[in-house]
Amino acid sequence: MPPASMQYDLPGSASSFLSHHPQQQQGQQGQQGAKDELDAEEMRRQLDLRHGRNRLGLRACASEANLSAYEEVLLRQQATRRSHRGDEDDLDEDVPMSPASSVARTEEDFTEEFSCDSARSFEGAASLGSDGELTTAAERHPERHHRCLLDDEETVLLSRARQTVDFVDKQRRNYLAGQAYSSPGGDPRPCVSARDALELLSRVRLPSGATARDAGFTCCALARSLRPRDRPMHLAALVHGLGLLSVLEDFGGCPDWAALGETFPVGCKFSEDISFSQYFCSNPDRRKRVFNRPLGCYRKGCGLGSVKMSWGPSEYLHTVLTLLNGTRLDQRTLFLIRHQKFYSLETSRHYRDLLSAEDAAMADDLWLFQRCTREASSAAGRNGAAEDASHVEYCEGLLKEFLPNPLEW
Repeated sequence: MPPASMQYDLPGSASSFLSHHPQQQQGQQGQQGAKDELDAEEMRRQLDLRHGRNRLGLRACASEANLSAYEEVLLRQQATRRSHRGDEDDLDEDVPMSPASSVARTEEDFTEEFSCDSARSFEGAASLGSDGELTTAAERHPERHHRCLLDDEETVLLSRARQTVDFVDKQRRNYLAGQAYSSPGGDPRPCVSARDALELLSRVRLPSGATARDAGFTCCALARSLRPRDRPMHLAALVHGLGLLSVLEDFGGCPDWAALGETFPVGCKFSEDISFSQYFCSNPDRRKRVFNRPLGCYRKGCGLGSVKMSWGPSEYLHTVLTLLNGTRLDQRTLFLIRHQKFYSLETSRHYRDLLSAEDAAMADDLWLFQRCTREASSAAGRNGAAEDASHVEYCEGLLKEFLPNPLEW
């Protein structure tokens, strides 16, 4: 708790607060001035921590101007709440409010949006719409396309707070035992070929407006242009998005917060290179000493195959291809599929200490593959790869060669 002299009833500046409280203007020029400066400085410090400015270099925001606009929204809303509440006993509560705050918010409260250059964190978020079609948050709210509001931040906060070792273990056990499915009176586990599963992705729409099916064909085309003879990589590029089927109720109904964004290891210290890493402060594993060390519960050089990754579409697809069906895909293909969104591996030193010699040899291929998946998400639907008959025929040949049998999901 801050000292009593450092109250939070003046979060921004004297003028911004007094504009909402004109009755406070009288008799506050003397001793109040020094207190105002302390409060303003404390508010700036709180906002720095709130947005991870010190550690992330404003990765969450595109510019200082946008951040300032966003701060003004928070400050104005807080002043309005206090003017309606009129409770002097609550004036020293912490501000700004956490994204997980229970205070009701309306759409009008946050009409000022701030650009987010970590839009990749939201590209996987999807849910089942009222018409039965799987839609993303950006599709449900087109005005938020590639933008981040508090509602989106709440989803990210849940992801960072709930991706724990226990959660990952529970999800894997439930899927392997078939307990994640809820289809009454029938086969509890869907059995769908890779080709049919790829067509089901036409119901998943990405923030760019393209479907996840088109993104798969586009990603495969990009991989073919970069590595013309690398058929296993072409397959990985084609099927990399099949894990998004986990959001459908028939495939387990994975929640939005577990389906979005980049993946990361659990069971060891979270890297600050992960987007929105400041929200890991709510993760229970951070309070466990063994999990809060750079290597955590793992040994140096153990290999990523021995590391538990956060649960999401990539981990789900890897589980389907390995533990559920025992496909004969080579280790590199499975490595690319599982770690397609493990972006912090390239920048975080202590994650590299987990790599085995085999992992290190595949790292360059992973960076290239991640580049393909990111570019495909934005280019899908515009380059015509999904409608190119010869390319579609090539992709069907890949599926017949590597994944000829129906898969249990």
